[in-house]
Amino acid sequence: MLVFTRLAELSHAKRQHDGRDRFLLLAGISACRTGCLDVAERCRSIVLGHNASHLIGRYVSLPDALRDPEFQPFVLMLNRFCSFEQGELLVEQNGGMRDAKGQSNLQVVDAALDRMDS
Repeated sequence: MLVFTRLAELSHAKRQHDGRDRFLLLAGISACRTGCLDVAERCRSIVLGHNASHLIGRYVSLPDALRDPEFQPFVLMLNRFCSFEQGELLVEQNGGMRDAKGQSNLQVVDAALDRMDS
């Protein structure tokens, strides 16, 4: 979740909105899998705030989308776009987790989402 959120933030700073949305959805999927449903909802909300017609808007929530077999090809496409391992490498190549010192992963994720949601 932290890796994909950091990549979303880097994409946001570069005004690469499609990449940001993909990374936000990967972060949201990761958040669902770890039980951080509030983070998943924030990721979904930011994507829809910038692109109201995004595929994720067809679903009430990201967990609902993940339960739908018709959404799974999109999840596979996102995973091909950037695996977790690729994400870790990209984060390291772009300065790592500089702002993570002394904070929990969830605090870092929340702060990054705040910056993208403004």
